[in-house]
Amino acid sequence: MRDFSDTSRAVIGPNAILQCRPALEALVGPALTRRTFAKAGLSRYLDDPPSAMVPQTEVTALHRAILEGLSQPEAERVIRDAGRRTGAYIVQNRIPRLARLILRALPARLSGPALLRAIERNAWTFAGDADVFQESGPPMRLAILGNPLAVGRCDWHCAVLQSMFQALVSRRAHVRESGCCARGDPACIFEISL
Repeated sequence: MRDFSDTSRAVIGPNAILQCRPALEALVGPALTRRTFAKAGLSRYLDDPPSAMVPQTEVTALHRAILEGLSQPEAERVIRDAGRRTGAYIVQNRIPRLARLILRALPARLSGPALLRAIERNAWTFAGDADVFQESGPPMRLAILGNPLAVGRCDWHCAVLQSMFQALVSRRAHVRESGCCARGDPACIFEISL
């Protein structure tokens, strides 16, 4: 069982950092990308990208540096692009091929809740020490209580989830945030409609 009493030990998958680099470089170029990573104290990852779980504090620092260093529209575009890239990586590299085939073959009313349950079981990889709960709906909901990445809005989580649901459940899947810790809500709530 994981011990979350020390939040400095909470970790998140490295793609929450790795996918920010190409998203930043595509929109603002390599110089501003380097400055953004430096502002977050993560310059070392540009030369030696992380290959294992990273402290959630580092992910939060990078997402905050993006939000503070770019205009709001640019920051949202970068965070969403990084989220889409992360979702695509998860689908291709972390979900077994057989599971992908089964989810795609099932009707959305069955594959959606199945994917949502799998996401909840593996939530520590994208939510650190936060508590995560799901409701199979409709609409399906995922709640992240005490979301460590809620530093503005939760565009990254929305994009990760939407990318995964569109790839595995329905191309028409849409994710919207209906509550956010950054706005003072007790949880970030993501509603997934198919």
